[in-house]
Amino acid sequence: MKRRLPEAVRQVLANLSEAFTTPIQEYGGAVLAGQPTIIERHLALFPGDPTALESFVNHLHIEDLAGGFLGVKDADRLVLLAIGRALIHVWAERMRQLPRAREILFFLGGADTVSLRFHVFRGEKAAWLDLTSPGFIRDEGFEVYLANGEGIRKIAP
Repeated sequence: MKRRLPEAVRQVLANLSEAFTTPIQEYGGAVLAGQPTIIERHLALFPGDPTALESFVNHLHIEDLAGGFLGVKDADRLVLLAIGRALIHVWAERMRQLPRAREILFFLGGADTVSLRFHVFRGEKAAWLDLTSPGFIRDEGFEVYLANGEGIRKIAP
């Protein structure tokens, strides 16, 4: 007899599946992840600031995918970071298929959460976090990755 997964486990698997397969599209000069109907609601929130738009829309708390099974401390954090790194690899590969080649910055981590954000690289001072001042990145426990046509490399810490 085939055993049925508990509903909570099925929901976590559905959350993970949705995260890995979420649509990624270009909107003007921005690269955004999510369902078009949701993205369209946010387009007017950040006029003239595509980095802020991308960082807001492309913002995912990895622990939310785990449905409350994993916290953000100790061994659980390591699992959440591994999920986040896997998402970076999958999303970066999918972004390579977009019509225009771009460099993409990914920010993974946080002191009280494990979040993942990304945006098009538009220069160090135009980043969601100032890449020329690594103190905040280090203090908040962020990992920063740069993805382009040549691959993905960790640039901080």
